[in-house]
Amino acid sequence: MLNPLPPSEKRKQFELRALGLRDFAGIASGQPLDPFALAKFAKLLVVDFDTIEGLSPESRAHLLGEAADEWSGGACSRPLPNGWRLVILNPAHGKQRNRATLMEEVAHVFSLTDKEANDLFADYMTQIERVIEAVDQLDGAAETRP
Repeated sequence: MLNPLPPSEKRKQFELRALGLRDFAGIASGQPLDPFALAKFAKLLVVDFDTIEGLSPESRAHLLGEAADEWSGGACSRPLPNGWRLVILNPAHGKQRNRATLMEEVAHVFSLTDKEANDLFADYMTQIERVIEAVDQLDGAAETRP
């Protein structure tokens, strides 16, 4: 049995995180990841740009017009009282671009740099790492057999 992880340590860590995220969200290998579904696991509240109140018509026109290529989306760095964070996606961008932008925001939450995400996600990563270590040991034992 060969180790399915990439050879470089950096890529191995990314793959471990992706495997852990799939396990955490209950998504089987080979199934597509839906960033809108994953956003709920990451406590990200995606707000429709058109529902934002208090934005002047000039600002709205600027953000969706000449500045539309200057931003893809973003998350509020300070959580709401319920612990969720607001995310706004650029409606001038296509569906695929918005999905990629949201997946990037989800990845930030599960990057293990945020204390809450770390606590939530660490147990799953530990389980995945134990499986990988076991696979590595089996691979090593198989290589020493005649």
